[in-house]
Amino acid sequence: MHWASVVADGEDLQSSLESGLAKLREGLGTDPLDLLMVFPSHDHLFDYGRIRPTIVRNCGEISTFGCSAAAVIGAGVEVEARPAVSLVGAHLPEAEWRIRHLRDRDLPPLDGSPRPWRDLIGVDPAEGPSFLVVADAFTINLRHLLDGLDYAYPEATKVGGLASGASGPGAHALFHSRATENEGALVLVLTGGVGLEAIVSQGCRPVGEAARVSACEGRLLKGLDGKAPSEFLRELFAEASEEDQRLLQHALQIGVLVNEAHSEFHRGGFLIRNIVGMEQSSGVMAVGSVLREGQTIRFHVRDRNAAAHDLAAHLGRVAKSEVDSTGAVLQFCCLGRGKGLFGQPHHDARMVQEHLGPVPAGGFFCNGEIGPISRATYVHGFSAVLALVQSRS
Repeated sequence: MHWASVVADGEDLQSSLESGLAKLREGLGTDPLDLLMVFPSHDHLFDYGRIRPTIVRNCGEISTFGCSAAAVIGAGVEVEARPAVSLVGAHLPEAEWRIRHLRDRDLPPLDGSPRPWRDLIGVDPAEGPSFLVVADAFTINLRHLLDGLDYAYPEATKVGGLASGASGPGAHALFHSRATENEGALVLVLTGGVGLEAIVSQGCRPVGEAARVSACEGRLLKGLDGKAPSEFLRELFAEASEEDQRLLQHALQIGVLVNEAHSEFHRGGFLIRNIVGMEQSSGVMAVGSVLREGQTIRFHVRDRNAAAHDLAAHLGRVAKSEVDSTGAVLQFCCLGRGKGLFGQPHHDARMVQEHLGPVPAGGFFCNGEIGPISRATYVHGFSAVLALVQSRS
């Protein structure tokens, strides 16, 4: 396989797209372009309809996959607050792929056989598929879609992001080979000689020790190790460093252990969720996850240093053998990252290049990032989700 990536910025979308496609073909050399991923910034809202005709005119009827975004990533840079388009192209002679456009009404139920899901997607689990998903959160039940994909393909990697830049339904765009859509989700299924490995950096670090949920009701946390959550937090605060005390007041998150079978609470084992609020009189805490008694939780904090350290730790653990087989990196980063979090441009994009080398990379800033924790797929916030595209025999 052979990948190339480019970011083309400029006010005129057609000119940017044409120059970007020319550079992409140059990067692929004599290899034909088989699959194109396109992520235009929301500044080009009124020109989305020109994207597919421009691609066909310059490249012919090739497979296309992508969505609109508030800001884009590619070739080691992050382009925020100005018009741009990110392009990732591939020559995949030993791979197969298919693209499905799904709406809510297409999704089978979750209480029956997985066969309807497999018929919908059109691939057998024995083929070892990997999935890229982009979606408009306003017009599809993404939790239903991801649960269905996990149900039908429990061993497969699912990675992606939510289109961003719009404030309501109808203003996002999903691009595929046959049309430009403004609702639902696109699922790119990869099989054969190519697959995906996921890195999910939730951008947090733990504070204090883990505890057991001793009382809860739905998303309400009522007891931790037999104490009210407010009392548990007061004790945690008293023992924390001055820096952690500051973050506990402004950047507190809760981590829910996904796999209780793990005896060690490793990085990435906790699903990070927001704390919605706390009732002072009772000490009950509302969190962004349904809880059950006996679950292990651990409080986390998020800031620029924690986010940078967490991503660096994940990238540092990528074995050299994986780097050697990685043809490209697809980046799905939260809108809350970028210059607003790190105080400098290109932070995550440059970190990928520093750790993995000059690998073709592209993607966009998302309104939610899709990636696995343990064996289940979730929508994350403030995270950086990377799909390592790798050769498979």
